[in-house]
Amino acid sequence: SIAARRSSDRFGAESDAIAVGAENATLPLAGISVTPEGRLIGLSEGDWDVHGGPGLYELFSETNGVRATHLSQPAVPLTAIEFLDDGTLIGAGETLYEVDPTTGTCEEIGTTGLDVIADMDHAPDGVLYGVTLPVEGNSQRVTLLPGASPGSPIPLYPPGRHWGIAVRQRNQAPEPAPPLANPITTRSPR
Repeated sequence: SIAARRSSDRFGAESDAIAVGAENATLPLAGISVTPEGRLIGLSEGDWDVHGGPGLYELFSETNGVRATHLSQPAVPLTAIEFLDDGTLIGAGETLYEVDPTTGTCEEIGTTGLDVIADMDHAPDGVLYGVTLPVEGNSQRVTLLPGASPGSPIPLYPPGRHWGIAVRQRNQAPEPAPPLANPITTRSPR
């Protein structure tokens, strides 16, 4: 199933913001994605980034919150990011790019053919989905990869402007819990 997060105020209570720096400043995030190795990478909102445009940051959990370490400034303005299973970082706006998170180099790989992409998620079946952010009207879900041309947009319910998308495979059995490292043993009474 596919769900989208709806927000009427992008910088309000529902927006993604992390505390960074000694002054406990906030850095609003346009997107977050996880590398295949488990690193958490965030894309900052361009208007709020001290480096002048959307930036890529590695995010670290710490006792007092989250620390963001600047990686690079993408060569083009991005509105969403998503890692594929092979480690490729895809960036989107009105166009799709393969992004080098270390250098910020962006290579065009296709067009969305639609409005700006607000968020993307890579499904377990290998399909990359996006949610559009139209200037007017309602957001739609679109298939972005595989293939260079986007699939037909599908309206989201409830109608409105959606900022995020998350994909879950239906009928997927949960993974079994790992065995306990120190199992508890009991003795029967004599």
